[in-house]
Amino acid sequence: MGLFYRLSLLAILLTTFTIVHAYERKSLGRPQRVGRFNSKASITRSNIKLNLTEAEAHARWLTSRKPTRRSTAERRQVSDTPSGSDARLAAQDDSTGASVGNLVFTTNGWSISSTEDGSTITYSRTLAARDTRDAQRLVYSAPDASYPYKYFGVGQCNIGSSTTIGPGSSNVLCLVNSESPTRAGALPTLIKNNFDTSGSSYVETDIWNLDASTQTAAPMWINSDGRSVPAYIVSAINNPSIIYVTGDVDATAELYGIQFRKLSLKYTNLY
Repeated sequence: MGLFYRLSLLAILLTTFTIVHAYERKSLGRPQRVGRFNSKASITRSNIKLNLTEAEAHARWLTSRKPTRRSTAERRQVSDTPSGSDARLAAQDDSTGASVGNLVFTTNGWSISSTEDGSTITYSRTLAARDTRDAQRLVYSAPDASYPYKYFGVGQCNIGSSTTIGPGSSNVLCLVNSESPTRAGALPTLIKNNFDTSGSSYVETDIWNLDASTQTAAPMWINSDGRSVPAYIVSAINNPSIIYVTGDVDATAELYGIQFRKLSLKYTNLY
């Protein structure tokens, strides 16, 4: 009796071991599904089962997404560098439309020449920082690519001179090239330029309004109080190399005792 009982118990244990061993072998042989790249729908269903919050569910979905290809990511990026057009600037008498000469950049700054070709500039639209007016950036295409002063603008002729111009004011500014640009709508900013390489004088660059119908470029200066004023480019009638930017042509002529003509800058695209 005792022997029969022990044999029966041993048979039961062997049968149980055989069944469990067979089940484990079957489970190990079955290919396991990798769940890293599950679809968002299946993850959403599992989120419901797990009782996750919306934020937790979103974080879980982000970590389960397939990685974005580099080429796809590059196509999605928007370039900060706008495309531009090359052009040359010429000065013409604003009242008669007669040509005065080409605007040429030299070691002494911008001048007007009747014999040399105008210096090449590149223009492209920029967004206004403080107002909604159209503004353009003009960039001087220097023959020497390492030349640091490329951003065409208006600035102080001398360190310490007033930067406030407008009706009734005889104050003047000069055409300059700066090392870095100012944003459209920005106040006068201390920047290194071809007149002052120490960076101790004030400049504005993205102040150009380009009229495509007349192909002219005109600056709109912003005084330190934030007020925008028309800025007129003038040259001495008897000496075109004397060029200033003023807010009142008559007041400036009276101060200097020189007869000035108001100029328009006309641009001609190179292609």
